[in-house]
Amino acid sequence: MKGSKRNTLNGSVTLSYLGEKFQLNNSMSFNINNSSESQYGTYSSYVKMNPYWEPYDKEGYVVRQFETESTALFTSPVDNPLWDAFSGSFSKSKYNGITNNLAITYKPITSLQATANVSFNKTFSASDNYQSSKHSNQIWKEDILKRGQRDYNSTESSSWSIGGTVNYFKQWDKHILSAGFNMEFRESVTTSRSMSVEGFLNDEMNSLGNGHKYYRDRPSSSDSKSRAVGFTGTINYNYDNRYFFDASYRIDGASSFGSDSRFAPFWSLGAGWTVSNEVWMREYVPFINYMRLKYSFGCSGSMAFSPWQSQGTYTFGNGNVYHGSIAATIRGLENPDLKWQNTYQHNVGVDFGFWESKISITANYYRKLTDNSITDMALPLSNGFESYTGNSGEILNTGFDLNVSFYMVRNEDKQVFWNMTFGTSYRGVL
Repeated sequence: MKGSKRNTLNGSVTLSYLGEKFQLNNSMSFNINNSSESQYGTYSSYVKMNPYWEPYDKEGYVVRQFETESTALFTSPVDNPLWDAFSGSFSKSKYNGITNNLAITYKPITSLQATANVSFNKTFSASDNYQSSKHSNQIWKEDILKRGQRDYNSTESSSWSIGGTVNYFKQWDKHILSAGFNMEFRESVTTSRSMSVEGFLNDEMNSLGNGHKYYRDRPSSSDSKSRAVGFTGTINYNYDNRYFFDASYRIDGASSFGSDSRFAPFWSLGAGWTVSNEVWMREYVPFINYMRLKYSFGCSGSMAFSPWQSQGTYTFGNGNVYHGSIAATIRGLENPDLKWQNTYQHNVGVDFGFWESKISITANYYRKLTDNSITDMALPLSNGFESYTGNSGEILNTGFDLNVSFYMVRNEDKQVFWNMTFGTSYRGVL
């Protein structure tokens, strides 16, 4: 719509050094975005207008409303959508962000490599909306000291992470062995502010400090901080490109969980057999060019909830004073025993390729059990709270996926390909 605009500036800088044993890569990017919405409203509001209605009076001023008979589309009087465009109102937003990633790699010998990573991210976003006392949403208010409203919201967040990885790779005869170790430390901080003020009688003086009073409630703010640490070890083994085995073990810790249950172990095991690489398979079943059986079992965790939900929280102020100091009111109950939500999953699958993979089939069956599910636990009203965050119950998911694809046309010389894929799946929850 007329009057709306978006100004965006993006940039990045990359610095790299490639040595025989030492490598360095640093990448920095930034994003700046400023936008404002159109005060002319939406296009649909103009389409609904009667083309015979005059938006301006005889003196050239914008008409606020159209007097007409009530119909199925309109109830008289009808607001002129052009009115708000000249009311002095505005709606603006801005976003700034910067990210920097540094990676340093050292390879003392062919089979060993060590990498250190450092990353940082900082963002700031804000929205500023102002409706003058003449705006169609404000002019109808009987109390003139409530006309005009300005809402300002801002969020600032920053995060950093430091990690290191060591990888080892060895190949001899028909054997391939790889192993790795990883560690990571990270922190994220978010601060939000919100303020609504009403009572702007002069459109030339519309700063927040010129409002008559706060709208409905006083300003609000929130601050959150979470930290996490993780250590991971992996090992992979391959024999003659026929038999595969992999295992991983990880320990994670996060401040989001209860003080007594912040660390938890997670792991996975997997094995595979490429049957099509067996000599007897190629000899007796030549039309199957690829066949692989696979199985995996593991335990993973989740921390998809606000970092303050396991902690006792308080609200300060609200006009409460105790012995000359600002009083605090309990907002949420602490749960020091809040644990990680664990998911145990079995997966069995098979892959087929027929006639040089002109036809491919992939089938998987899984069974996923979620234990210690994080949810809101109901409390008797005598506790003073309706609920608190805790671990409760189990969720069992089972299902399978089947995908079949085949080439209608495959001409590698002319690079002409036509592939069709069909799939089906089933999901069950208990």
